[in-house]
Amino acid sequence: MSHLPLRFKVTYCTMDVFDDAMLEMALKDAFPRTIFYPFSATFRRPALPVVKSFKDSSSSNIRILMPPLGWAPVFKPYANMRGWYELANRPDDYLNYRGTAWTYGRQNDDHRYIFDWPTSERGSISFGPWTWTDEEKAFRSKVMRIFNRLTVDRYKEYDHTGAPLLMKDAPRRAHRIGIHAMTWTQAAPRRMLEGSLRPCDDWEPKKSDWYRDLEERVKAQYGPGFGDEPVVRTRSNA
Repeated sequence: MSHLPLRFKVTYCTMDVFDDAMLEMALKDAFPRTIFYPFSATFRRPALPVVKSFKDSSSSNIRILMPPLGWAPVFKPYANMRGWYELANRPDDYLNYRGTAWTYGRQNDDHRYIFDWPTSERGSISFGPWTWTDEEKAFRSKVMRIFNRLTVDRYKEYDHTGAPLLMKDAPRRAHRIGIHAMTWTQAAPRRMLEGSLRPCDDWEPKKSDWYRDLEERVKAQYGPGFGDEPVVRTRSNA
């Protein structure tokens, strides 16, 4: 019997540092043994460079593991690279998260653009490579249900013309935007995500009790003012 092909599933997203904190807290609630570390296929020593949060990572590309009870990392020498190691027992449940990058452009540059700086460069949340067994599909569904509750998929482009674009008329997009990032954008008329995206004219953040609880816990952990402005991230090819 032939082997099933491996494939990825990727969802592009735009998130600010507050959205990131909401996501990491929600994942830890759902998967209490969650581990974050800057993604790398190889390591200089046999240990995972674990970080407490996304903002503590040296890379915007983060590997997220949800290991089973009793799991501990096991390493083996990396072939053809003396002194380097690779993880030999990666848990079945894992994903990759590439954080949104924010750029502030050049000083006194705003007048040249349709938006005010800063603006964002999309990130992503991805799963695989897998053959997509029922267990892998169920894991992705559980994670994406959390992610979708923190994001929106209806918004408008800068070049939308005519009557105001209402939420009911806006198409659903594959690219999702964090509720906090969208709220930040809504606060000033020239703020745009990806240099062109804004909330629909009647958009209001819908915050469930679950969302509000997470929001208050993030505020309590990081203090007042956290996330009021996007955080500049440096892209990494790690």
